[in-house]
Amino acid sequence: MRPRVHGHGARGAYTFGLNHGAGREIIIAEGCIIHSSSAAVERVFGYSEHEVVSRNVRLLTSADHRSRHDSYVERYLTTSERPIIGTGRVLVGQRTDGTGFPMELSVGEAERAAGRIFTGFIRDLTTQQRFELRLVHPDQATAAELAVDREVE
Repeated sequence: MRPRVHGHGARGAYTFGLNHGAGREIIIAEGCIIHSSSAAVERVFGYSEHEVVSRNVRLLTSADHRSRHDSYVERYLTTSERPIIGTGRVLVGQRTDGTGFPMELSVGEAERAAGRIFTGFIRDLTTQQRFELRLVHPDQATAAELAVDREVE
């Protein structure tokens, strides 16, 4: 997946478009504003790209993380401490219907003439965690969960 960068506007602002493949990428500016997302992100969260572009990325996180998100970014920008940049972490994402789901988030960053951007790579862990739970407690799997898993595969 390689982001395509397009310059436009009187001030040389940029918009970003992703090669809409299987990747689950979101491109974010320093102010935590989403510039673009892949079609796979739409499938995971339920928001179309036009619904998330120009909105704060905290829209995609659970309420407990949402209230702290911008302070995490601000702390990074002022201290350069990298608690998440270049590493992955598991947190709860939030779909358009309000349901939470476990996701792995890896964040990268890049400098460009118009400022710094961040790229979030998201992996939905719902099926993996369900499978792991079944390995530990096979007698607790429901018929509905098994049907959902067959659809995902």
